[in-house]
Amino acid sequence: MLTKVIASSQEPYNILSIDDGGLRTIVAAEILGEFEDRTNKKITDLFDAFVGSSSGGLAALMLNSGKYSAKDVVQQFEDSWTTDAIFSPVKQLGEGIGTQIFADVLGISFGIPGLIIGGGSGGLLGFLVGAHPGAAMMGATGAMGGATTGFNIGAGIGKGIGKGVEGLFYDHEYAKNYKYVPNGLVKFSEKLFAKEKMSEGIRDILVPCYDISNGQSVLFTNTEFPNYLVGDVAAATLSAPTFFPPRNIETKLYSAGSIVTVNPAQLGLERARTQFQKENINLVSFGGGELESASYTQDQWESLYWSSSTCPVSSFGHYQEVCSSVATTCSQDLEKGTHFRLALQTKKIVPWDANSREDDRHYLKEVARRLIEENTDYINTVCRRIDKNFG
Repeated sequence: MLTKVIASSQEPYNILSIDDGGLRTIVAAEILGEFEDRTNKKITDLFDAFVGSSSGGLAALMLNSGKYSAKDVVQQFEDSWTTDAIFSPVKQLGEGIGTQIFADVLGISFGIPGLIIGGGSGGLLGFLVGAHPGAAMMGATGAMGGATTGFNIGAGIGKGIGKGVEGLFYDHEYAKNYKYVPNGLVKFSEKLFAKEKMSEGIRDILVPCYDISNGQSVLFTNTEFPNYLVGDVAAATLSAPTFFPPRNIETKLYSAGSIVTVNPAQLGLERARTQFQKENINLVSFGGGELESASYTQDQWESLYWSSSTCPVSSFGHYQEVCSSVATTCSQDLEKGTHFRLALQTKKIVPWDANSREDDRHYLKEVARRLIEENTDYINTVCRRIDKNFG
């Protein structure tokens, strides 16, 4: 099943590519942990370059920092892919209710004293001018004016206080366009990477994002963006449209890498060939997971497709062209390297975001365990390709 590779005089250049898959990235990280265990080496010692999109970009950035093992990546996805950490829900309770309540309450509160003061002032004025026929009218007019002024002052103050209180229940800035506020995501990224810069990574790295300020794709790399904070890039590539607002980095707004491509493998290939003039390339590409066909029997377990010449079509329909392009590129260059595509198929829908449940995490870890057991020979084959000392 694995295509024979023709030897090249150039040292192999190993690229790790991880698709976007949300919580399903756990499976890729679990298998990468198996690579570490079998070779007794860190992932940064096995690969020369990392590429990743969205959740795959987060995993790639973590691994490339040198501070995290593949098992650490698994742990972070288990612990942090929740509403308590990354996914802080937008507060949407009662838009405008708090403002109106406080405006009414304070308006009435100020209006009543205004009525009394205004009426009293008018009555006093009438008394001073004597038993004038218009004294009563003057008192009534004063009362109305005082009440109106008092109510307007109260309403103004009430709206200001109401907005503040309402903010405890409703996010005006995000509620109409996004599912989550960015606070949790930003804090999570800062906690993982602190002030680490892109240039401080162990290996070459590429993480795609979309610059909505200029309407174009941006490839964040350690060479083109050396001073950008890794945490900012991680937050940007995870800022999926409708889920999170775009991440502001140096006055530009960046959204998720999955807008550019779910499968960034071809971007890694092109960078290796054009920028570093690499020919003997081993590409290990992890899919983000897709549902099996409904025609599969119930007793079939999850499957892992391995390929050295083709790339299975992703379940994300409009990314078929990207996947097919990678397949074509790899098949044309087989004499110069090997493409290992690890495309996971599952029977269960696991949501991208925090809608996934605790049993989803256990399910994915069990899937990974079974896949490792059933594909042990293939994993050894990959290990031999990326580690010349293996076996």
